[in-house]
Amino acid sequence: MNVISRYEERQADRYAIEMTENKEAAVTAFQKLAASHKSTGYNPDLLHYLLSSHPRIPDRIHEVSLHEEKY
Repeated sequence: MNVISRYEERQADRYAIEMTENKEAAVTAFQKLAASHKSTGYNPDLLHYLLSSHPRIPDRIHEVSLHEEKY
């Protein structure tokens, strides 16, 4: 079930970037989120796969950087 949740979170991230056209704001938001949770955003792979409902923060930032501009 967590795999589905992570997929949906990635889709939501992509949608937000397309709607706002502001990749930098997304990166800043993820960095602030990580800082507020005192998290590195990294769990060992197995724990992440089994327990995490959201993508890792570094993975989310990486996905944003890969997002191609359509405009």
